[in-house]
Amino acid sequence: TTSAPAAVTPVVVAPAPVAPQPVAAAATPEPLPTTAPATGGEFPNINKPPVQPAGVLLPEAERARIIAELEALRAGQDTAGGGGGGGGGGNLADQAETHGQAAIKQIEACSQEGALENNPDCAAVD
Repeated sequence: TTSAPAAVTPVVVAPAPVAPQPVAAAATPEPLPTTAPATGGEFPNINKPPVQPAGVLLPEAERARIIAELEALRAGQDTAGGGGGGGGGGNLADQAETHGQAAIKQIEACSQEGALENNPDCAAVD
């Protein structure tokens, strides 16, 4: 009887060792600008606080004068009848009660014969 040939195992040769190559030093990156961005499409660095303006926006005396003026305007709005015609909340309630009655009286007066010629309040509004 003949025997089967033995299985042949391939021989793998390891690659030759490679000598280490020196690594080039990495170039240092340029620092980011600290000023406001140019209009050329650059974005500000959000990791740094923004540059503050050199001067104050309003002098202290001017600021105090404006605040006092605004507080006086606010106080005028709080009083009934004061301010820019709006008045207080009570004034609006009074107008709501009487407005409908006054409108009906004007409609009745303007619907009479000859009212357009004799009453200027009945003239057409453009």
